[in-house]
Amino acid sequence: MSSELNDYKNTLNGHVGYDFCLQLIDQFTLASGIVDKTIKIWDLRNYHCTKQPLINIKEVFINWNIILNDQLFSTHDNTLIGFSLKSIFSTNFNLFLLSENNLIIFNTVSNRWCFKYALPGDSNWPTLSDFVDMESKIEGRVYMRGDDDYKPHTWNKRTLVPKPAVIIQPSTNNDIIEALKFAKKFNLRLSVQSTGHHQDNRNILDNSVHIDMSSMNQKSIDLEQKTVTLGPGNNFTQIYKFVEEQSNKSLVVVSGADPGVGIYGWTVGGGHGPLSRLFGLGVDNLLSIDLILANYSLVTLSESQKSDIFRAIRGSGGSTYGIAVSLTIKLHPSPGKMSVFVGNYDLSSTTADLVSDWITILEALREDYLQLAALMKEPNVGCIPSADFQITCNPSYDAFDSYFEYFKTAQSERGGSAYLASTALNSQNIKEALREILEFIDSTPFTGCSGNAVLGGFSSTLDPSGEKTSISREFRNGLMGISCYSMMEESTPVNEKRYQVELMDTFSENVLKKYSNWVYWNEPQHNFPQNDWKERYWGGMDNYNKLLEAKVKLDPENLFTCYHCVGYERQFNEMPSVCPQDGCTCSNTPNGVCAVVDDIRCWYNATSFSDQCESAGTDSNSNFFNYILQYILE
Repeated sequence: MSSELNDYKNTLNGHVGYDFCLQLIDQFTLASGIVDKTIKIWDLRNYHCTKQPLINIKEVFINWNIILNDQLFSTHDNTLIGFSLKSIFSTNFNLFLLSENNLIIFNTVSNRWCFKYALPGDSNWPTLSDFVDMESKIEGRVYMRGDDDYKPHTWNKRTLVPKPAVIIQPSTNNDIIEALKFAKKFNLRLSVQSTGHHQDNRNILDNSVHIDMSSMNQKSIDLEQKTVTLGPGNNFTQIYKFVEEQSNKSLVVVSGADPGVGIYGWTVGGGHGPLSRLFGLGVDNLLSIDLILANYSLVTLSESQKSDIFRAIRGSGGSTYGIAVSLTIKLHPSPGKMSVFVGNYDLSSTTADLVSDWITILEALREDYLQLAALMKEPNVGCIPSADFQITCNPSYDAFDSYFEYFKTAQSERGGSAYLASTALNSQNIKEALREILEFIDSTPFTGCSGNAVLGGFSSTLDPSGEKTSISREFRNGLMGISCYSMMEESTPVNEKRYQVELMDTFSENVLKKYSNWVYWNEPQHNFPQNDWKERYWGGMDNYNKLLEAKVKLDPENLFTCYHCVGYERQFNEMPSVCPQDGCTCSNTPNGVCAVVDDIRCWYNATSFSDQCESAGTDSNSNFFNYILQYILE
């Protein structure tokens, strides 16, 4: 095999699709006999950065074949090229072009143009000795690629599992500082997770220094002040057991309904649960937080210390400002004994009336909690019908001696492959909204919704001016949080996944958004067709700009970033501007190509291609290849 191809294979190491690409290269080498033939590698990854001229292979393209994701397409019929690419391009694999004498490889394994971070194969990528030297400074655990225990944890299996360059589980604050120093020294991406329970995997990145805070699970309690101080690695099961034992069952912490969820991400993302109508949301019960900043300093934030930044973190997610090492939470008197009724109902036309009537009653009861654990397409079979709906044959009534005893019965989700769309319903729109939601579920396979009456109540009376917390007012003013989902398996074909994602995006845009513009930060939707994620998470650009101002104060170099987090768009500042309606002229970019950088889902060329932005959903680069190939073949 030629040295060029060997060199290229080495640069692939660590990228998404690495193993797949190596298999393709080997297969193509054997099948086409190009071992001693010309190999051309066009690195589109750095095209906009290096300002290299667009390749001009118009003549040879006509008789070439396109091999993409193990499928072969001919370029003889120009009209089929864009369609073929768009229909199968789904992730960060490479595009191979074969002819009798040539192999051209378009390198797109990085899903960022003008990627500002180091990648495997770059001259500044750390050597093995650099990794080993860093490991010697860490008291906690370090896992590098190739280690038997190297197992990146992702909660949602819908997409490929990101592969960090190194996983660090710190046990001390100094471990975190050493990890930050390493990332900054070698210009590596940084990703942070506490327990890893996240439906969209925004807390883990390819080729990153990944800080896993699960070992930072220290706990202390102040019974006199009724507070508990916790490390970010604690989940609710651990916390409830500790608080119940230390307080002799007299105190509780406001939590989510899933015992496996981590305290930190849940709290700073807003935090609703069975007790939030009685004691407020998670953000309302956060008293202080200790953060390690990008400059390695430790700061304490509270309503009396850096209150503007504390406000920002209370509702916008914390990992974009710094790394939390502890947080202090307010405790409340235990509700004591609890009675729980569970019944199942079919999805008849009267179900919406039934639920909305319950919600109307609930609105007057400050502390009650109602959960529609799941709205499923098929009704229960063999149940006794009542006047308008079916109720389960054996409804259950359970009594618990303490809230913790009830909480122990909750089931913890261990991950899946769902694609989410969420919002909040209020007393004015809940009946109409539920009817439309039920119609969608009834007519669409593999979909469902869960509804939790965890909003409103006491939490709706708190922070009316938004001076203390940064969550959207629609969060507080709602009554029921609705989370709808499309279920997928890891083995679900890519085209089917794409179809389900587009289906949920359309449902969110045309149905859920009609009743509320708000989307819950902790139950995120990956795609926003109107690119309005800032407004939908945080209620408007005025609020978002305040959050961004706080972010820049703490992290001016934008070391901490994640998908659709505050400051997410700042990582693209060195790239061409965004869509034409936002002022993109493409005047200072090579060949007039203007990359629409937000979400990397939209590509625009102001001169040669259509003057428009097209959403490609999960097909991050498909439109770009569509345009390039059509352009070359003209």
